Amino acid sequence: MYKRNIMKKKHLLWILLLTALVATPPIYHRLSEARRLKQIKTVKHEASQINAVPLNEFMARLKGASPEETLLVLYTGSTHGHLEPCGCFIGQSGGLPRRATALASIRSQGFSPLLVDLGGVLPTQDSKMQEDLLTSPNDAVAETLAPPAVLPLDYLRTQKMLESMRLLKYEALVPDKADMIWGEDVLTGTLAHQAFPILTTNIEGFGGNVQSLLTKNVGNKKVAVLGLSSLGLEDTTLTELAPLFSEIQKQVDVIVILSNLSPEVNRTIAEKYQSVSAILSPGTGETENVGNVLLAYSGVNGETLGALLLNVGDTLGASAQQIALTEDVEDDTQIRELLLDFHTQVATDPQLQAGGERLFSDEALEQDPRSGYVGSQACATCHRKEFDQWAHTSHATAFNTLLTVGKQFYPECVSCHVNRDGFLCSYFCV
Repeated sequence: MYKRNIMKKKHLLWILLLTALVATPPIYHRLSEARRLKQIKTVKHEASQINAVPLNEFMARLKGASPEETLLVLYTGSTHGHLEPCGCFIGQSGGLPRRATALASIRSQGFSPLLVDLGGVLPTQDSKMQEDLLTSPNDAVAETLAPPAVLPLDYLRTQKMLESMRLLKYEALVPDKADMIWGEDVLTGTLAHQAFPILTTNIEGFGGNVQSLLTKNVGNKKVAVLGLSSLGLEDTTLTELAPLFSEIQKQVDVIVILSNLSPEVNRTIAEKYQSVSAILSPGTGETENVGNVLLAYSGVNGETLGALLLNVGDTLGASAQQIALTEDVEDDTQIRELLLDFHTQVATDPQLQAGGERLFSDEALEQDPRSGYVGSQACATCHRKEFDQWAHTSHATAFNTLLTVGKQFYPECVSCHVNRDGFLCSYFCV
C-alpha cells in the first residue's frame, strides 16, 4: 500500500512536470508579448508628450503684444532632415506643412517675425559615424576621416527641406558641425547658396550668400542678431567676441545671439556679456535666465516651432516658448504638395528606397539570382507552429502601419516595423 502511494505521487509529479513543460512556452510567449506591447504603449505615450503650448494659446498671447514694440524671433534647429512626423501613432507633433500654417497665422496678426534656423539641417547618418566624424577629441584624426556617402534619399530629403525653407521665407541659417557630415562641399556649395543667408559672426572665408550680422528695426530700437557657429574653434570664440561686442554695442540697442556652440560655452558668454538679451540654441534643454540673459532651445526633429518674444519698449523683457504642431494645426496646401511630390518620387524610384548595404550579401543563398523576398506564408510551410504563434502578435501587422501612412518605402521606418535585429533595412526572418 505504501509503495502504491509512492508510485501515485511519482506519477502525479511526472504529470505536473510534463504539463509545465507543455504549458510554459505559450504562457511565456503571451507574457513576453504583453510586456513588449506595454513597452510600446509607454514609448508612444512619452513620445506624444510635447512640452509646448498649442498654437491657439500662443496666438491668444500674441494679441496682447504690440508689433511696434515686440521683436518676434521664430526658430528651429536640429531638424536633421525630418520633413514631417512618421505617422505611426496619433498625437505626434511637427512637420513642415503644419509649420507653414503656424507661420501664416502669426504673420496674419501684423507681426513680421524673424525666421531662423540654428543648425543641424541635414539628415543624420549612422550614430557611430557621426561620433567619429564630429566629436573626435583629435581634430587631426577627424579631418582625415572621409565623409559618409550621401544616400539618394537623404539628398532628395535635403533638397525638399531647403526648398520648403525658401518658401517659408527663412532669413538665416547658422551652420552646425552636424551640417559638415557630408563634407565641406555640401556646406559651401549648397547651404551657402540659398535664398536665405548663412549667418556666421565668428567665421570668415565662406563664399556665397553669407552674412556676419543681421539687423532689424523694431519701433525706434535697432536689434542686432549674431550667429555663432560650432564650425569655428570654441576655445578662441570668447576672446574674439570681446572687440566684436564692443563695436556692435555702439551701433545697436538690443543683441540676440543664435548659437550652436556647446551649452557650457553659451552659458559662459551669457555670464560675461550681460547686455545680450537672449541666446537661442538648437537641441533640447531647459529655458533659463543667466542674470539678464535668456537661454532657450529649439527642440529637435522639427517637432515644435520656437518663439522668442522680446519687448524692446521702455522696459526690456524676453520670454521663449515652444509652439506645438499637432493634428489641430492644419497642413499648408503648398508645402503638402511639395511633400507629396517627395513621397511619389520615393515610391517610384528604387534608388531612393536603398537604405544601405544588402544584408548577408556574402552568403551563397543571397548570391543566388533565384533568391528573393517570398513573404511570411512561405515560412509557414515548414514552421507552422512558429508561424501561428507569430501571427497572433502585433509583429504580424506592424508593416501594415507603414502601408496606411505610405511609409513602406523608407528604410528608417521599415527597420522598426519588421524583425529588425538591429539592421537599417531589415527584411530578415528569424
